[in-house]
Amino acid sequence: MVHYPWDHIWVNGRTVMLEDICANRAMPETPHERSLFAFIKDWLNGEQTITTQTSGSTGPPKPWTFSRSQAEHSAQLTAQALSLTSGMNALLCMNPSYIAGKMMIIRSLTVGMYIYAVDPTSHPLIHLPHELIIDFAAMVPLQVSTILSSAQREQMNRIRICLVGGAQTDAQLQSLMGNFSTAFYESFGMTETLSHIALRKLPCDESTPFTALPGVRVAQDERGCLVIHAPHLATTIYSNDMVDLIDDHSFFWKGRIDNIINTGGVKVSPEKIEQDILPIFSSLGLNNRFFISSISDGKLGEQIILVIEGAINNEQADQLLRLIHQTIERYSRPRAIYVASSFELTPTNKIKRRESLRDARQLQK
Repeated sequence: MVHYPWDHIWVNGRTVMLEDICANRAMPETPHERSLFAFIKDWLNGEQTITTQTSGSTGPPKPWTFSRSQAEHSAQLTAQALSLTSGMNALLCMNPSYIAGKMMIIRSLTVGMYIYAVDPTSHPLIHLPHELIIDFAAMVPLQVSTILSSAQREQMNRIRICLVGGAQTDAQLQSLMGNFSTAFYESFGMTETLSHIALRKLPCDESTPFTALPGVRVAQDERGCLVIHAPHLATTIYSNDMVDLIDDHSFFWKGRIDNIINTGGVKVSPEKIEQDILPIFSSLGLNNRFFISSISDGKLGEQIILVIEGAINNEQADQLLRLIHQTIERYSRPRAIYVASSFELTPTNKIKRRESLRDARQLQK
């Protein structure tokens, strides 16, 4: 590991000495600080294995263990791809208990970037010192969307490079990004790959693929899902992410095979339908979160439904279904709308589709 140039970090408005963290003298004031201090202590004391949890978005969370050298190699790949260097400022505003937060800490300590850490909130920039410039940050789409839609949106220009990951970045959010000087990159990865293994510059259109990090190669299995060969991984990773492969270092993401709906013998991707429906929501002034799911159907096998979070009245629902049926191809059209008062989320802010569908009720019209 490169020698860390500072003897302290900035945490929620105060300076915390690293020697105090390692000696258990630094007293955490929040649960996130407790996780942050514990991980930094283990890392600086030379811990050789790290265990984290998967996010739980596609199944029960499970532990995942990786080595220090694997994490350092992953950090260096990101640094090489984004030209990160010692002396930069890095913002940690994600949960340090999960891989995205852990890798931000590791990148900072490995490369030599000064850590500014705030507890995860929807608008983390309002908690930072006024006029502070952040060279590198990572956020989930919800955080980016909140900032870019807020009265303090100009604060985004304080970030030079921003990784956006953890969930798909939709066209509506990307349309806001072009007004800022920040270099946005959408990341592709998972816990099992130690965060991202591919990036693409935002904003972009559907013709822009993900490009693998230096040294990472990709392939496709018989299911049409992504296979990942990376120098920092102990084994080849066989994912459940369906892709269109361009070559051994670039691809288009199509959706999760776990979510595929078989309706009337036709297999459709919920994620593709969601992208097609989003402009319709925008045209009607609806900001509700939503996802595509299915219920059992005696004739079709599975019937496509639209699950919406929050209030929507019968008139809006009628308009929505009418426009969807005018726009979306036949086998991709939702037949009904289900509404949940609020979606269940993982600790990393991904929608738990199965649980949220269970809590939803069909809209009575």
